[in-house]
Amino acid sequence: FSIFSCTQKQTPYNKNMNRYIFIFFLSLFLNNPTIWAKTIVRHIPAETEKDLRRDYYLQVLNLALEKTKPTHGDFELQESKHTMYQSRALKSLSEGKFIDIVWTMTSKQREQENYPIRVPLLKGLLGHRVFLIHKKDLHRFAQIKTVNDLKKLTALQGHDWPDTQILRKNNFHVKGVANYDQIFEILNAGRYDFFPRGVNEPWDELKARPKLLNLVIEPNLMLVYPAPIYFFVNKKNAKLARRIKKGLDLAIEDGSFDKLFYDHPAIKKIFSESNLDKRTIFRIPNPLLTPQTPISDKKYWFKIGKN
Repeated sequence: FSIFSCTQKQTPYNKNMNRYIFIFFLSLFLNNPTIWAKTIVRHIPAETEKDLRRDYYLQVLNLALEKTKPTHGDFELQESKHTMYQSRALKSLSEGKFIDIVWTMTSKQREQENYPIRVPLLKGLLGHRVFLIHKKDLHRFAQIKTVNDLKKLTALQGHDWPDTQILRKNNFHVKGVANYDQIFEILNAGRYDFFPRGVNEPWDELKARPKLLNLVIEPNLMLVYPAPIYFFVNKKNAKLARRIKKGLDLAIEDGSFDKLFYDHPAIKKIFSESNLDKRTIFRIPNPLLTPQTPISDKKYWFKIGKN
């Protein structure tokens, strides 16, 4: 049965023309991404109902995929039904189960286990760390003048976060905690000294926890280290990685990435409330970075003083 009907007798010429026409339309079909099924990207849900951190990353992911619709076709973001912490999410990603993408701070180990898309999603802002503390300790923190003063105290961190390793390798005392919400409760109870947070995080975190009345954001200090957050996908999903990387680069080139970043309510709040330019800065190295980290590419990074 032929897809072409003809009442006339099929001559060799007609048969060749039919073949050429068929190949032409088949080529159009194969090279038109909008004909293919949409790309489904499964992502992690919020760790808890109070976890507001993911909204920005989903907007960036959506922007990157939108930028590549003309060349790669339609897409759909789907929230996984499986709630999981960072270590479990990365393990599920590497096993190809439940999720297709994770956004998290990079490390050598994470880049070995999954496919990193090396565009810092927060322009390195997560490595600018301010401190959640108990309000009774405000005077004690006001006496801190050097990074060695800070190292005499004990920080709280997620037990599987790269920050925990970064701080320990820089000779900080760190108490690792498995549950994200529990860290706030421990600090609110006056146990341990401070909870370093990326400057994009603590204001929304406190707003989501109005009953934890003892917690305040320390106003004068900031710990800074290079800490890019990347999108990660499964190592076998290079096609998705290339699409997202292309979309992110397009968004950076046309300014839409910076517009999303600087216009996002959570980011704007940072510049209006954090007094970044007036804080005493303690800089430490990040020994977890790979040589492929695009440290020297200025378009990817935030600098203190830019509003």
